[in-house]
Amino acid sequence: MNHAFRTTFLMLIIAVVAAFAAASVYPWPEPVVISGAVNKPLFEGFDTRNVRSIRVETYNEDRNEVERLLVRRKGEEWVLPSHSNFVADNGRQLGAIVNLLLDKTVLEKRSDNQEDHLKYGVIDPATSNNSVNRSSLGKKISLSDRNNKELASLIVGLPLKNDPKKLKHYVRIPGQPSVYVVDIDPRGINPDFAAWVSPNLLKLTQSTRLKDVTIDSYRLDLDTNDPATRNTSYRAQLVVGEKSFDITLETADENGSLKETPPNDAQQRAIQQAAGAITSIPFSGVVAKSKLAAKSLRKPSDQSETSAFDSMKKRGFVATEFDNETWQFESAGGTVTVRTGDGVVITLHIGAIDNQTRNNSLKLNHYLMLVAGVDESLIPEPDKPEAANDDSGDKEAQKTYLRKVAERDQQLQIGRQRAAALNESFSKWYYIISEDTVARLRPELKVADL
Repeated sequence: MNHAFRTTFLMLIIAVVAAFAAASVYPWPEPVVISGAVNKPLFEGFDTRNVRSIRVETYNEDRNEVERLLVRRKGEEWVLPSHSNFVADNGRQLGAIVNLLLDKTVLEKRSDNQEDHLKYGVIDPATSNNSVNRSSLGKKISLSDRNNKELASLIVGLPLKNDPKKLKHYVRIPGQPSVYVVDIDPRGINPDFAAWVSPNLLKLTQSTRLKDVTIDSYRLDLDTNDPATRNTSYRAQLVVGEKSFDITLETADENGSLKETPPNDAQQRAIQQAAGAITSIPFSGVVAKSKLAAKSLRKPSDQSETSAFDSMKKRGFVATEFDNETWQFESAGGTVTVRTGDGVVITLHIGAIDNQTRNNSLKLNHYLMLVAGVDESLIPEPDKPEAANDDSGDKEAQKTYLRKVAERDQQLQIGRQRAAALNESFSKWYYIISEDTVARLRPELKVADL
């Protein structure tokens, strides 16, 4: 009797343990807390028109640190204070982030327990030093007005596992324990500099008529100031025609002299891709030029001395002469020159290697400098007719000529204005570009192909 009782009792214990084990792994639905906040706006009365600053914070697992970025409205522009007030001109990113917290409705209230913050990934990244599990740090966005008064702030945590679109996320308002569920796309909460700036450095538009792109591939040791150290590889030019384009290639012999060489198919593809790369030049940061150099580049004049650009040498750029109303430079890594139909010439100078370590990457970065000018030969002068006489046909030809002269003058004026606007933007900065970007702009043509 006792034996049977013990056997039954033991089986009961085993059954209870098995039930608990099964319950622990069974995907029970998350409990939903009943709350008056459900189906109501997360931020009542929030108006995007009052936003004057944006602050984002996220945890970077690869670097094991919290990254932060502040974007602030200054006049009519948004700027990045941590990058010398460089203009944040990626309108798509700005629009997405400013509207991210607009009209967010609470779908569920999941918890009021602070201990659940780790579980839902809504720990404030500002407390990263005290966090037990940094992977549970959320993405934080804070929007403030002109007086730095916070208008709306949110920590976005993990996505709901049962949401196929991955749009429903756990969220929490900083300083409050409650965890809610809302529809939100946190990808815009991005502290990466490159996400906030437009890679269209040359400000090219669909109406910009490209005339040609010239690649001068060379290396120059600027420490010696000796032209003999220039190691020329090739010069390639892509000329855009009405319905097609032509490519010419000059390659350097053992003495450094350029000789025209028929480009093979691989070379043509590489040059064509390089010409296409000018429309989007990603850059990971900027460095401000000296005030004297920036001023001399903003309004080029032969009254400036080359000594105004002495500070640029360590970045890989040396001023050589003032020509065609523009300062000319030698660059450590060659140049890419872009010419457009309105007479504007933009030269991309590839400089020295940036020795600062960024993003823990083993890849090298380079300095890039841009200079704009005007080449009047890009807009040819109209042919002048013979002196008008009493013949009405000659008078009409003279009128046509004068009209074309006026049109050309107007085109050149527009080109000068665009070049001046570009130099206003270019003059202040060195842009930091990656090796990959350099390779796209100035491709390495294989020696065997040359």
